Amino acid sequence: MILFIFKETSRYHIDVYKTSEDELTPFGEISVYLKVTTPELYSNLIRLKSSTKALTENKDPAVVIKRVVSDTSSYDMLCNGILVDYQNGTSGIQNVAIITLTFLNTANNRPGSTSYRIRLAMDLAFASVGDMHWLVVETDQKVFQERVVLNKPLIFEDENGNFSYKIGKVLDGNNESCVRIPVQGDNPPLLLMKLYTGWLKIYPAAFNITVVGEFISCRRHGMKLIQVAYPNGMRTSSLETGFNDKMNFCDMLSEISILNRIECNFTCRCQSITECNEVLIFMANVENLATWKLCELIASNVV
Repeated sequence: MILFIFKETSRYHIDVYKTSEDELTPFGEISVYLKVTTPELYSNLIRLKSSTKALTENKDPAVVIKRVVSDTSSYDMLCNGILVDYQNGTSGIQNVAIITLTFLNTANNRPGSTSYRIRLAMDLAFASVGDMHWLVVETDQKVFQERVVLNKPLIFEDENGNFSYKIGKVLDGNNESCVRIPVQGDNPPLLLMKLYTGWLKIYPAAFNITVVGEFISCRRHGMKLIQVAYPNGMRTSSLETGFNDKMNFCDMLSEISILNRIECNFTCRCQSITECNEVLIFMANVENLATWKLCELIASNVV
């Protein structure tokens, strides 16, 4: 008979980390890893509190803890148990998890480790483009934080973020908050933007989209133009691939003009999640305009 003498007084070590810098996208998930490393011949029960919070003070968190699951474990780690009590935070979303871990390292000459995945998702009711959050893991002695960034639209040659920083103004439901569109003489002299349709509060299915702006045109071609498109269904890449994908144009339904305010209504007849997950907007003009503005993007799924 083999007798194990387990050390209850030795300390375990915890790491919290990500394996990539992927942004959290609408309807997507990312993982943050929780790794527990123990000394040899060690058993214990650990209670942790995991939660999310917005980096901006007094802002409700928008990152949900979907689930906490076991990931990998050393060969000698036995009896790895996990019990999770999911709770709603002050904003009403499930962003708190009380985690109880039990484990047993039977190796007598080396440490052992067990890792877990904390799966995070976005609650669009509270999310804003480009917001930053923390995933916080608290033990009895330490607090660990890992940054989680919400996705921003891809904007052509916007390395300094001048336009993406203001993109929230065209997704806020307010037609009076507008963003200046580049004109001739600017670099670049156009707007080329691709974003996940989830930011428009719709599901990845066929949709109608309204582009509201000042001094804009609803024509696909001409001296002043707008083109609205969605990815070709043959592609398998994501928003991160840039602007090299083949696209299908959305069809214009109507144009409504009230003084300088113009609404361009389109229908996008995408047929799969791959096609309906993103929308591309291209606006350019060669007229001698001092300014033209994009004020709002409004979308709804086709019933």
